Amino acid sequence: MDKAQLRQQFRKRRQALTHEQINAASEKLFQNILHLSEFQQAKHIAVYSAHDNEINPSLIIEEVFRKNKHCYLPIINPDGSNTLLFSHYQQDTPLTKNKYGINRPVYDPTTIFNTNELDLVLLPLVAFDKQCHRIGFGGGYYDKTFSFKHHDAFSKPTLFGLAFDLQRVEKINEDTWDIPLRGIITEEKIYKRGKNQ
Repeated sequence: MDKAQLRQQFRKRRQALTHEQINAASEKLFQNILHLSEFQQAKHIAVYSAHDNEINPSLIIEEVFRKNKHCYLPIINPDGSNTLLFSHYQQDTPLTKNKYGINRPVYDPTTIFNTNELDLVLLPLVAFDKQCHRIGFGGGYYDKTFSFKHHDAFSKPTLFGLAFDLQRVEKINEDTWDIPLRGIITEEKIYKRGKNQ
């Protein structure tokens, strides 16, 4: 199957999950991420607002606040470049829906943090394989935003995808513009690039 077919199939699979299943898996994923050294060491962490039955990172956000780390949420860059900006997010930050119906902070240039100074970015996906290739929603926002990592995959920030384990496929053919992830975290395990053969 091509990426468009995989995207359709796995969005349907995810949309079939109940709220109880999503909450249980999100809790297990949260327990996995607590043991991730990249999370423990990070001070500036970007997450996302769950949408379309994505695995929910709200417990992670609460932990970020509890540990006095800094949290950021993505907003679409208003310059039309189809890239993301990362806005500082606090418990009292008002949210509004973007054109996709996803909650995000209102654009305010004074709250935007430099993308390459983030320590860790936890991003959503539609499907992944055990080598940590990712299929997103198809807009290419994350790939365009982090295109600078093509030159140095180990430069800041570290990128991890969050997903349900049922979103794993056998193999995803990588495109030249796909940005490599350090790993994928699910409710079942942590997959790291190059370590899951």
